[in-house]
Amino acid sequence: SYVPNLSKNQHPKFDELVELSLNFYNEKIFPFKKYRRPSEQERIGIKMLINSLTVLKKDASSDEIQSMVFSIGKELEYKNLRDWFSGLYETVLGQPNGPKLGGFIKLYGVNSTISLLKNVLNEKFIVKDK
Repeated sequence: SYVPNLSKNQHPKFDELVELSLNFYNEKIFPFKKYRRPSEQERIGIKMLINSLTVLKKDASSDEIQSMVFSIGKELEYKNLRDWFSGLYETVLGQPNGPKLGGFIKLYGVNSTISLLKNVLNEKFIVKDK
């Protein structure tokens, strides 16, 4: 996304770092992911998030996106907004916590995030109920 013309073997040290990063993820992170089905309230929120991302202006900042995610949690009347964010981490990322979602969405891409959220709604992950 950031360097579209970058290809393998142009920068051997960079290639090595990418390979080491992928190995670390595959050995230390992926085996411990535990996706779960979203609750009905989380499903509603995920649909709201998809709708909001669909109309998001192209130059929205990560802070604006974070505020949008936060606002959805408030609109859903979560008593503790951490439950909204934890639910997203568990259903979308398969882990109990994660990155600031505004930054994640900005970095991962809005369209990619929408696809990811649709996968959650369609239960296209390894699901282990709590």
